Amino acid sequence: MAAMALMVGEDKAHMLQLLASLAEYLACDTDAASIDLYGLNTYRWCGDGSISNYNGIISDFQNFPIPAYFSEYGCIKTPPRLWTEVGALFGEQMVNEWSGGVAFSYFPTADGFGMVTISSDGSSVTTSDDFTRLQTQYTSVSFINSPTQGAAGSNTQATCPPKSTAFLASTTLPPTPLHNVCDCLEKNAFSCVFSNTASSNTSPIIGELLNYACSQLGTLGGSCVPLGADGAAGTYGPFSVCDPATKLSYALSEYYEGSNRQAAACSFSGNATVLSTAPASAQAADAAASSCASANPATTGVPADPTATSPSTKGAASPGATQTGSSGSNSGSNNNGAGFVDARGALITMAASVIGLAGGMFVLL
Repeated sequence: MAAMALMVGEDKAHMLQLLASLAEYLACDTDAASIDLYGLNTYRWCGDGSISNYNGIISDFQNFPIPAYFSEYGCIKTPPRLWTEVGALFGEQMVNEWSGGVAFSYFPTADGFGMVTISSDGSSVTTSDDFTRLQTQYTSVSFINSPTQGAAGSNTQATCPPKSTAFLASTTLPPTPLHNVCDCLEKNAFSCVFSNTASSNTSPIIGELLNYACSQLGTLGGSCVPLGADGAAGTYGPFSVCDPATKLSYALSEYYEGSNRQAAACSFSGNATVLSTAPASAQAADAAASSCASANPATTGVPADPTATSPSTKGAASPGATQTGSSGSNSGSNNNGAGFVDARGALITMAASVIGLAGGMFVLL
């Protein structure tokens, strides 16, 4: 049995079009590669409502090969919530496709959808009218307990859907993120690393610098392809599993080495630092990176618990030893060095990485 994992999607109109294809994709192939349980967050039934609120959600999941349930349900648009969907969800209209669901939300939420109020000292709980209405609906349901588990039979593993213009994900999964290869890079292959630790939010800085560094690297004939991933083509660079800061340090080091270790080539407006433990030469750095990739071959599986590290500052020179100079304006051409930066591919890669752990799928709808 595969390990459990979670994925969260957004409540967007295009999810309606992708829902069936994505669910089929996640549940296909072998036990090791597919999910074991599918959860859908849906808030489409409001007021008295009718079964038509779930059009598509029912028909698209006929003969779905794994258990599917509503991981969250309940109207979030027009209070009061009457919970009349309970009869449909747990009754004959949906029992063949959906295995019930979990009402949202017992605990108070920022949007005011909790069904209880907890006292300030945590010693008591007061239920709301929301809770009482839900309780009434549950009480009125005649739950269906057939077929029995023994009579249910076995499922046939679904065949993965072919790629199409509507759904581009490849069935070739990316390697499971493993820290070995990235730790190896940080310890052995870097000569110039990202070192801006003054900002409380470095994500925008890292993103812009990574694009720019890869663009500049391309002008030297280098490439950031080892960092890239294309979820549509099913191709993944050996270092595509590393975190953004590690990827950036890879690009900075490659540019620094390609510039013959000129001081200004490891500045990037003060955001980079030459390592005191840098490899002896560019050739040594390349050999170390190749060794890291070959010693930790890319595979898909269940990773061990990560160990917290600070990847981008290991072995960095002291602030007083930071190189100075300017890397120039961000006007480099978007050449092969920056070609791996692709939002769609990154999203599919992230999704497929989770699929590789194969557990539950949670989509907001």
